[in-house]
Amino acid sequence: MADLFFPLVGLPEWSMALVLLVSAAGFPIAMGLAWFFDFSLQGVIATGELPPRPERTPVSIWQALQALLIAALVLTVGYLYYERLFVPDSIAVLPFEDFSTDGKSRYFSDGVSEEILNALAQVEGLKVAARTSSFAFRGSRETAVDIGRKLGVAALLEGSVRIVDRSVRVTAQLIDTSTGFHLWSENYDRKLEDIFALQDDVARQVLYKILPLITSAERFPSGPSTTELEAYNEYLKGRALLREPSTDSIIKATKEHFRSAIGLDPAYAEAWAGLCEALVADYKLNNRSNYQILQKGKAACEHALGLTTSDTL
Repeated sequence: MADLFFPLVGLPEWSMALVLLVSAAGFPIAMGLAWFFDFSLQGVIATGELPPRPERTPVSIWQALQALLIAALVLTVGYLYYERLFVPDSIAVLPFEDFSTDGKSRYFSDGVSEEILNALAQVEGLKVAARTSSFAFRGSRETAVDIGRKLGVAALLEGSVRIVDRSVRVTAQLIDTSTGFHLWSENYDRKLEDIFALQDDVARQVLYKILPLITSAERFPSGPSTTELEAYNEYLKGRALLREPSTDSIIKATKEHFRSAIGLDPAYAEAWAGLCEALVADYKLNNRSNYQILQKGKAACEHALGLTTSDTL
């Protein structure tokens, strides 16, 4: 009840933790008092001798219903405690905010968020909320506790990206969704050319906070499949346009960005996959009778899968 009603009446986030601590401390006291004392018409009295056992009477429907309600309540409370106390290995990556001077680099900050999310999603045993779910909270004024409850995660990663000339600062912070308190916060200042190493570094830091037992770098996934910064920049612009409503001009620009990325790095698997998505979107929008576009999209997807397979081998 406290978990349900405390946020509605505006109580501070630590009040829920206080209820849990008081309940845990008071339970053994209540058990001891119940063992030695009884409530009666004369008030609280010491427990006496047990009366003679009456003959067993059949269980009524009302008693059976009471037993079922108690069992359901115990299971519900047990699940809530299990979810709160024993499932810490889940996280959602919210879209990083764009604090660049021109305010036109949101595609880049989204790309940083997506790369970190993809890196964390490859870690066995770590549950990562889908991008569509976590990005739906862009600009939301809801608290970390509310967002965590809706996404069903134990931690949130949020942050910002600021680009000035050829330098970039990424601020990342990890928040415990059960309390709303910060678990970790860090600033990263790098040259724009080092953005791949920066993304990998942020993801590692978050991983070690979420899963302290995983400390071996060998178990961490490898970085992106390109080292060409301009190709990566073109890829991010294409991905940003794919999230926009499909129009002829947007699809045309999307294909141009992905083809530019492929031209800069022909072995860039993600860019080939993006081109596949753009061609399929073009086919769905205007050219359902033009199977050549669909065949080109299929070829781009197969090429991306071939590059991914060869990298894995």
